Amino acid sequence: VLRSNWKKLITQALARTDELSKTQIGFKKGLVKDISAFKTDIQNFCTDFTENGPLVKGLAPMEAVDRLTRFREETKIRERKFDLYRGGEDLFALPHQEYPGLERVKKDIKLASLLFDLYVDVIRSINEWKLLPYSSVAWEPMSDTMESYAGRFKKLPGKLREYESFTQLRKEIEDFQTILPLLAELSK
Repeated sequence: VLRSNWKKLITQALARTDELSKTQIGFKKGLVKDISAFKTDIQNFCTDFTENGPLVKGLAPMEAVDRLTRFREETKIRERKFDLYRGGEDLFALPHQEYPGLERVKKDIKLASLLFDLYVDVIRSINEWKLLPYSSVAWEPMSDTMESYAGRFKKLPGKLREYESFTQLRKEIEDFQTILPLLAELSK
């Protein structure tokens, strides 16, 4: 009985192996096709980022912030696809594909985030302070906050100096640092 059950088990195992092999071929073809489409998508995405991204010269800072947000989200989607395809390549023992354009865009987004996140923080703080009644203004915390913004600004990479938003951010910080001591003196 044991011998006949063993032969049945081996026969079933071979049948399942054949079925899995046929199924695997279909999945492998689908993966290769998806990777090919992903390469094209990455090239188009990189071109779009270069032409319409947040680091386009002459772009207004708030428009650049909106574009940065959009491209940040699109990059996250492509990173998830990249991880899925990398796992598929490992599963089917395929060579790993490289996407240098995606890496470049990720670096540029990280660089732009340094500038535009600081810009948004500065503008948000200034707008909040403008709404405060004059009698309830605390000058010392405002001064400390602007000093921290100025410190963050000084630490920005030199590569960002060529953008209009960099100049506008410097102007916002310097203007407010000039006005703040005058307002503090007037409050006395």
